This record gives sequence, structure tokens and C-alpha cells, in this order.
Amino acid sequence: MSKFPGFLRSCLACLICVLPLADAHAEDVTLSGVTFSLPDTGWERQEGSGSIILRRTWDRDEAAGRDEAGAALIQILPVTNATDFDASFDQLFGLFPELAEDDPLIDSEGRTVNGHDIRVELRCCTSQQDLTVSATLAGIATEGLGQYIMLIEMELHDEDSEVAEAAFSDIVRSVRFSSDEEAFALAPPEGAGGLEGIYTTLTSTLMPNVFGGLDFVAENRVLALDPGGLFSTVIPAGTIPDHCASAPTDCGTYRLLGGGVFSSADTIEMAEVANQYGILEVSRERFSGGKEQLVIGDTTYDRVPPLSAGTTFEGTWRFFWASSGMTATSSGGVSSERILTLTPDGRFSLTGSSGFMSSFDGADATTSVAGAGADPLQSGTYRVEGYELMLTGEDGQTVTQSLFLPEPGSDELLVIGGDNYLKEE
Repeated sequence: MSKFPGFLRSCLACLICVLPLADAHAEDVTLSGVTFSLPDTGWERQEGSGSIILRRTWDRDEAAGRDEAGAALIQILPVTNATDFDASFDQLFGLFPELAEDDPLIDSEGRTVNGHDIRVELRCCTSQQDLTVSATLAGIATEGLGQYIMLIEMELHDEDSEVAEAAFSDIVRSVRFSSDEEAFALAPPEGAGGLEGIYTTLTSTLMPNVFGGLDFVAENRVLALDPGGLFSTVIPAGTIPDHCASAPTDCGTYRLLGGGVFSSADTIEMAEVANQYGILEVSRERFSGGKEQLVIGDTTYDRVPPLSAGTTFEGTWRFFWASSGMTATSSGGVSSERILTLTPDGRFSLTGSSGFMSSFDGADATTSVAGAGADPLQSGTYRVEGYELMLTGEDGQTVTQSLFLPEPGSDELLVIGGDNYLKEE
């Protein structure tokens, strides 16, 4: 493994200079018994020494917000003697000593959908040859065979960074170690499933904000269960399997364990997709309950029935969110409000406002900035069915959001698109 830093240093030099590389096309590639999928467009490719290097550059464009040219490199390196997973990470990050000393901004580990160990770290930032550099490293290992993939970003604009990171995460999710494995796809394990319905629980917590303060956050957490063994943490627009296929980071798999001939399962195993790299975080907790209520660990979930087609409401509901705080030299805050009125004849009106302020105490003066705005009034017709609220504006455009009543039979609180709307007197 000691060969990594020198090898990667030469790769970095290849990125900064201009070498002739071939265009990378969408295809499955196998190196040292490890198969993965390459991005289809925009990347140039070079192979050598049992590895693949992908490179992409962005020209300087002030109109697009690029003050400097930027570049990204993705290197893919299978290792057949990956006996120490953590030591491999340390040696790879040793290419950038400043990064190796910093705490990672992202540090996630678990297993892949194919059951292999996976770890991902993002570290930022250092300077190489007058360029700002960040690095993200993913490692996947099984039985001494490892697949290491590193993304190096230099002077990338935010949108360009998103493109590079999307290509990197696509490659990471596609890794498989044998022909009977598939690229990332949620497949419930044997014995999974057995529950069905949409459940919710109210949670509240204090969370630090960017202004140095604490926000009180209350939300109705959703757990949508498919009898085949999939679950979603949001209410899907269609079926849970279809939603999980298109938005896997909302989803995971579950199975019930324990029990016997004369007793019910007492444990639930849940494997949740933690991030865009396809990492599954697996947990096991106590389980009990039936059709109307589930208890998972210390949390009680109540079943939320779907609303009948044609359900109407009467009243005005308000959503409000604010965040504020202060430090020794600054203070600030932002707020947002939406007012929704629904009538029994199927009409709606919606308006809102937002505001912000910040203040900074400098050596000689205090600088303050503030602003506010109002959203234009929207109106039209609405329709409710199942767990959906469909708003059709006067211009004919329709917006569909999830809708449920945490307390069945009471419209004091509507949860619309994940936001809490409280009914006004």
C-alpha cells in the first residue's frame, strides 16, 4: 500500500498538465475482478498500472460565476491485498498532508446493498500548486479485495462541483465484486416484509443554526411500509417500490426478527440508505405493535389513514419558520411564512412572506443588512385524494404535495409537503 501516495501524486500532475486522454463512455469496466460503471459523457479517460483515471475541466467564465478555471479527477484503483481498511485510507490521504490532519467534513461507513464494507470521507481544503484542493475518498472491501475511488476537486464552482460529485457517487454505487451482484438496487433480504401502511410520529429537538443560536424543530416523521420489505421516510407519490427506485436516499429495507410459534416478532432490522454513495446503515431495535400502532425502540408510530377522494376543508392554516442567533461580533436571522386558505367548494388561496437581517460589529463600525419580501397571492382549485393535495392555479398549472392529518378526524394540523400548517382561530 505504500505505493499509493507516489502513484497518486503522479496522477495529480497528470490532471494539472494536459495529457491526451480518450473520451469516457457509459460502460461497465472490470479491473482485478472488480466491476464498476463509468460516466457516459464529459469525462476523459486514461488507463495504466491497473487503474483508471477520469478527468474533466471547466474553463474560466465570469458570466457563469467561474473566476478561475477548474478541474476534477476521479481515480479508480482496485487493491488485491486490502488487509487493513483504515490504514489504506490514511495512506491515500497522505498525498495531501494538510487534508490528512483535518477532521473529515463527511465521514460515513456501513455496508453496500451487496453486503460489502464501505467507508467514505470528504476533506477540504488545502493548496497544491496555488490551487484550492479538496478530496473525497471511498473504499469498498470484501475478503481482502478492495476498491478505492478518489475524487480530487480543484477550484471548482459550486455547480461544477455538483457535477463531479454526482459522477463520483454514481461510480461508487456501481461497484460489484462478482458476476451475480448488481449495481445499486434496494433488494429486501430473505424474510423481509410483513407490514403495510403509513405511520407517523412527532419529534422535537434543538438544533444549532448558522447564526450561532439554537432552533426548536418539531416535525412529524413519516414511516411508509411496503409489505414486500421496503420502507420510505417520505410519503411516496406512487407506490413505495417505484419511489425507492427513483429516490433511494429516502428509503431502505426492513425485516422482523425473533418470536416463535406462539409469539410475535420482537425485533425489527432496518437498513436505511444514508447518502448518495449508497451506504446502508443497519440498526436493530425492539419492535411491537399491530395495524394501528407500531413501537420501534422508544418511538411510537401511529397509523395515518388515507383521505377519501373529494375530501374538502374549511379554514385558514399557517406555516411559520424562523431561525436566529448571535455571537460576540454578529447576529442574524431569517423567517418564512405561508398562509393557506381552503374552502368547502374546492377553492384555495395561498400567500407568504420572508425576511432576513444580519449585523456585524467591526473594529470601527457596525454593519447591518435587512430585507423582506412577499410572495404573490396564488389562487385556484384544490383536490384531495389519498395522501395527496393537488393545487391547480388560475393559469392551469398543478402542483401536487403530500398531505396527511397526524390526528385522524382533526384538521387542527395539516402536514403538507412535510411542513406543519396550524389552523388559525
